[in-house]
Amino acid sequence: MKRRSVLHALAAGLAGVLPTLAPAGEAPVRRLRFIWELFNPGSEWLRNEEFACALPASLPGEQQLVSAEASQPLRWSPDCLGQNTALITLAEVAPRQRVRVQLDTRVALPAPGRTAPDSGCDRWQGHGPFLDFGESAIAERAAELRRGSGLDTARAIFDWLVAHVQYTAYSPNDKGALHALNTRQGDCTEFAHLATSLARSAGMAARSVGGYVLTHDAIVKPGDYHDWAELWVDGRWLILDAQRREFDADAQAYLRFRYYSAHGDGTLGSHHRWRTLGQLQVAWQ
Repeated sequence: MKRRSVLHALAAGLAGVLPTLAPAGEAPVRRLRFIWELFNPGSEWLRNEEFACALPASLPGEQQLVSAEASQPLRWSPDCLGQNTALITLAEVAPRQRVRVQLDTRVALPAPGRTAPDSGCDRWQGHGPFLDFGESAIAERAAELRRGSGLDTARAIFDWLVAHVQYTAYSPNDKGALHALNTRQGDCTEFAHLATSLARSAGMAARSVGGYVLTHDAIVKPGDYHDWAELWVDGRWLILDAQRREFDADAQAYLRFRYYSAHGDGTLGSHHRWRTLGQLQVAWQ
């Protein structure tokens, strides 16, 4: 299935931006800017064209989307998973015209030491997209990695992935957990799917997540998008990012945008970050 097609998007460099600071114990607010250039390739005027894109998710006890403002009319709302999808409307676009769209978001990050609710852990068990849950090879490997506690099992899964799966260049297609297990290779998405599938097969709640890893305010670049796994351990979502060799990673650095799930808003379809809903194209400036 087509996944994160390479963004034909305008992304400017960021210079002189300092980290967002907050008093000790308080949640910081991260500011993200996205820039696209939309192009009318035809010879006719286009009217009321829509462009959909993912926003930071709103997750109780974890992170909250504070605001989203765009250079064009914008509306957005969360779905049942807390995912936010923006719809940006362009009233008129002339033939061959290019329109620059800028989107500014502010997201409140989790305060240190805060415990998250279970976030519907039952929906993060069993079968899911690209997990190949129930395949004997995955079940057998999960049984070998299962330990006496959730934390120890998570660590065993992480250590095995780091030792046995090799990172490859970005691929535009989802290949799934079984492919990663059999070939012992994949990009960040395959690492995430295999970690999630092994954890679920070991009896844990787990989910594959897409977003950005940032420790400061930023103008987000197209290639910054990243996938990782989260496992429910001791009353919180533990970030397991084997591709980056990060175990129990800092939740304030991992900004969640999308989940691999059969639930939730289907506006983006198989597109994880953005899509045009009419005839516009996304092009370099």
